[in-house]
Amino acid sequence: MKHKILGSLIAMILFATVGLGSIYAQTTDNQVSIELYPTADTTISLDGTTINVEGSGASVEGSIITISGAGTYSFSGTLTDGQIIVDTDDAELVTLILNGVNLSSSTSAPINIKN
Repeated sequence: MKHKILGSLIAMILFATVGLGSIYAQTTDNQVSIELYPTADTTISLDGTTINVEGSGASVEGSIITISGAGTYSFSGTLTDGQIIVDTDDAELVTLILNGVNLSSSTSAPINIKN
């Protein structure tokens, strides 16, 4: 019964906030954490083939962005023929915020969650 109530509560909150912006919801051990506008630890701007990273936990090689640490990463812009790879051994969460992002890759999935 607790799970039904919890699920209904999450659904009501999410439906009530649709259109307000970024929503982050997480459930762990019957606890709910909802954040309307999560704060980014790292901001990544995409402009065609140019990538600008402000913060830590992400590295760039060519047109490939590798996320190697837990945290919240906010992306904006367009990445032409590139990739975002998440590959971390951290036990904490990696959150990707895609603010109107356009991604394309001719060789693989634009977002690849390895670990």
